[in-house]
Amino acid sequence: MVKFEAELTMKTTFIFFLFLLILCNNTLAQSYFFEDFENGVDHWDFVDYNNDGRNWGTYVPGAYPSFGTKSISSRSISITPDNLAVSPAVNLSNISLENGNYIALDYQIATSVSNPYEKYSVYITHSSNPEDIVNAVPVYTETVQTGGIIHKKRLDISGYIGQIVYITFRHYDCSQFSILLDNIEVRKMGTNNVKLNNYQLERYTLPNQDNTIELSLTNRGENNITSVNIMWNDGTNDHTSNIPINILPDETVSLQHPFAVNYSDIRQADISITATHVNGEIDFDQADNILHAKINTLSQSITPKILIEEGTGTWCGWCPRGIVAMKYMDAHYSNQFIGIAVHDGDVLENEEYASNSNFAGFPLMHVDRTLFNQHVSSESMEELFNLRRQRKNPAALQLVPDITGRELSIRVNTTFYSNFSQSDFRLAVLVMENNLPGYGQVNYYAGGTNGPMGGFESLPDPIPADMINHDHVAREIIGGYHGTENSIPENITDGQSVEYTFNYTIPEEYNLQNLQFAVVLIDNENGEIVNTELVSLAEMSVNDIEVLQGFSFSPNPASDLIYLKNNEEGLYSVKIYDNSGKAVYSIAQKLISKNQTIAIQLSNFPAGIYIISMEGKTNSYSKRLIIKH
Repeated sequence: MVKFEAELTMKTTFIFFLFLLILCNNTLAQSYFFEDFENGVDHWDFVDYNNDGRNWGTYVPGAYPSFGTKSISSRSISITPDNLAVSPAVNLSNISLENGNYIALDYQIATSVSNPYEKYSVYITHSSNPEDIVNAVPVYTETVQTGGIIHKKRLDISGYIGQIVYITFRHYDCSQFSILLDNIEVRKMGTNNVKLNNYQLERYTLPNQDNTIELSLTNRGENNITSVNIMWNDGTNDHTSNIPINILPDETVSLQHPFAVNYSDIRQADISITATHVNGEIDFDQADNILHAKINTLSQSITPKILIEEGTGTWCGWCPRGIVAMKYMDAHYSNQFIGIAVHDGDVLENEEYASNSNFAGFPLMHVDRTLFNQHVSSESMEELFNLRRQRKNPAALQLVPDITGRELSIRVNTTFYSNFSQSDFRLAVLVMENNLPGYGQVNYYAGGTNGPMGGFESLPDPIPADMINHDHVAREIIGGYHGTENSIPENITDGQSVEYTFNYTIPEEYNLQNLQFAVVLIDNENGEIVNTELVSLAEMSVNDIEVLQGFSFSPNPASDLIYLKNNEEGLYSVKIYDNSGKAVYSIAQKLISKNQTIAIQLSNFPAGIYIISMEGKTNSYSKRLIIKH
């Protein structure tokens, strides 16, 4: 973190927008090609030139965070490869060097720690034909000497200005292990050039509170950066500071803007953050010098409930870790934590949910869709839950459910505590089912070799279906993964309440008393889940829950004793659930004959509304029970 002094300059809104107008009309992006492979490799050509069966391919570079979630790799192992990675066409026509020193090709490579000596060459050609490429003269050839680190490379390719070319990386003439390649860019190099990478600023705050803008900057020029001018503007005033700093070429640092964001009233502020000068001169590449932020002051802040979506599967041997973590969170934070197990690659998968969640591995978790692909454990789940609970929250959700048979409606009242302009909030309902039988689970913790795991070390691998039921299972999404468009108006005033109703026919195969419905408020501008509220079947008592006619009981309301009469012979268990969905009474599964009567003592039950159910292998029946004393 860099500390510094600064001064405030006040300018009119007109001058600020005039500056933006000049900037937008006189600045073109100085990057002509960029590839980080995060969106796939279909637009590249990978050629196994010697037909040895090995080639370039995508790779998950866990040891190198700057490589993101994907890079490409060519493996040599004990053979001698000859593999070509050929880029799509790169257009270098209509480029002038008036504002820069040269055109640079940047890329990053890494090799194995124990077998680092990988040979590669870089070719720039007018043809993408493999024969033409290998017969050309490479612009650079190297045998890597040090493995286990990222090597950042830069080549001057100014000689190709005015041409359309293909860039090829050839891995050959070695027999080590593998080479990784990522973050390829063709760009104009200048002397003074800074990039604003991202910012951190509280999205929601209270009046009269200081909120600091923290910035990440990268020196993208040839010179050391010794000072940078950074300005933020909310449409009224410029807050400009000349910040002394030392950033070496290609180095990234963080700093705090000295002028905090602070408002005394309730408002939405749209803020532009701009780096205007580097080392006292105008940055020659201003296309990467602007960031945009929003901040809202709130009349009050509602403590949010936290949604954690965990990627899992019955095939996943490490996924019992997620089961244990969610049970821990249920036990300790049942009124604030909402967990959903998003199955992928098994019969419990909901394709819409799984494909949109796009987990990078299993088990991993998304927290409020703002912290992605996080490690799953009881400790990490609790830590991230507590971190998210500290934030300010702009809206409260109130749910009014109603169910008759299998026809469900949920009326959602959303109350906002700030003013919003041109917002894109949306509502959706996430359907999940607990206590789901009939599916086993692969278990790598069996036998304790991988340490204790909440009792799973005492279970076999795989766990048979009759030994495990699954909880938190994502069944469906009502309103779409990204929420229902226009379920919330785009312009909102402080204190405004918005009503929206979801209607849903519950499929016959879902066990009603085990269903829960999580209503989420999504900010579709960034995908963040702002708040979540949960309702379960036991709370839906506006109308009687008449689920088939499998049994009857009397009296209802009751005080001391009820008599349950079965209408269909079969193997059933009997359970009574309180209004939180907790089972407070049960009779183990047994054969119950047609018209058999069962007496149940209720004198020790607190007065209230309950759900009584008969649960069989193929069907379940539920009704509402009222106890009065």
